[in-house]
Amino acid sequence: MKIILFLLLPLSIFAQETIHLKPIQKINLRIPEPSDICISPDQKTLYIVSDDGGLFECDLDGKVLRKYTNDIIDAEGVFCDNDHVWIIEERTRLIKKFSRATLELIASVYLPYEGGRNKSFESITKDKNGNWILITERDPIWMIKYSADFKEISRLKMSENTDVSAATFHQDKLYLLSDEAAEIWETNEISGKVLQRYSIPVLNPEGLSFANNGKVYVLSDDGHQLIVFNLNERK
Repeated sequence: MKIILFLLLPLSIFAQETIHLKPIQKINLRIPEPSDICISPDQKTLYIVSDDGGLFECDLDGKVLRKYTNDIIDAEGVFCDNDHVWIIEERTRLIKKFSRATLELIASVYLPYEGGRNKSFESITKDKNGNWILITERDPIWMIKYSADFKEISRLKMSENTDVSAATFHQDKLYLLSDEAAEIWETNEISGKVLQRYSIPVLNPEGLSFANNGKVYVLSDDGHQLIVFNLNERK
């Protein structure tokens, strides 16, 4: 008679462990429907967009310092560099470029997308090579790479059966935010595979940014809050 032995291995070998993060600070915002956030290169201010229509520059405690609210429709993503702030409007498929010095609109670029009006570009960021990464919200989730002058280079369909509400790079790693899953994902930029999941206790998380000191800024749209985490502060 043959005897078959089954080797029981830890579940963690096969299943990815989700890390649960603990908030270290919660800040109430006076911004309607905040939808994305980025921290300035000098780490002194935050730029927040609202899908109610507006671009806001805030201090690190969420106090509004300046704002631009003319002709912004359903802004869902924001990115800033030394000289400019860029936002993406989901319904219009427009990328708008603003001066950081004056917070005035400089130019607009139209990027066609065949999906539904509310299932289009949800996030905008830039990789270390200066290429743009735009990600659609859902059905499907497309990770689309563009050159610096917005010529399409590639597109990748992600396999996640949920949504993406924000994207940003930190230490050359791509992090995505999921509203429906209430998770931050460390993601392989090439394959789109989720490498690590961080669960966050945030109502309707819509914006994500990392500071150089390790702080993680997450926006709650419905809660009108800025919630701060640290990847090392866990439950």
